Amino acid sequence: MYILPNKKQININKLKDAFADFNLEKKYYLDAETGEIILFKKSVQKTKAGINKKYFAVPKLPKSLMISWMQEFAKEMVPFDNLKLSKKLVAILEKEKPVENFMKLLNKDKSGWIHGWSQWESDHLFEKIEEWFDDLPIDIEDDMSELDDDCPLCRMMKEGVSDMETLQKGFRKAKAKQMTDLLFKQADDENAIKD
Repeated sequence: MYILPNKKQININKLKDAFADFNLEKKYYLDAETGEIILFKKSVQKTKAGINKKYFAVPKLPKSLMISWMQEFAKEMVPFDNLKLSKKLVAILEKEKPVENFMKLLNKDKSGWIHGWSQWESDHLFEKIEEWFDDLPIDIEDDMSELDDDCPLCRMMKEGVSDMETLQKGFRKAKAKQMTDLLFKQADDENAIKD
């Protein structure tokens, strides 16, 4: 959870969406008083944004950077569990509409790698967001007390782990926990139907 100097919480979910929105027509701003992420119309941009220090333009990620994250994920994470899916993902990223088709394939996949991708993307987005926060002329505090201690990745983030090998181990533990939880839920559901 990220906090403004006035102790208001920044809407990090909307901020992540703004960073990853490749539509160059849309201009997002962080409201430094409320923590909200605002989509300004062009007419409003000229009058409000940039004149005072209340609004800060949210940068856009280059699509090429997102594709490189997808390539890393497909090559470094997925092969541990699903080599066939890994090869398909890598191939898709070399064709037309790589981001869209990568997401379509992950959404169709039944093995749950869409969740791994969501975490991978979030980790990379947070890194870029934190770099942007460091460049802003206001102090933004990172309050990690909200992270779930039951999640191996969350615990590692709280501890400040950032090396790739350790994060990969964390992803595998989180995936194993997710699969175990899913199996128990399915067994409970089947037992409920029988009763």
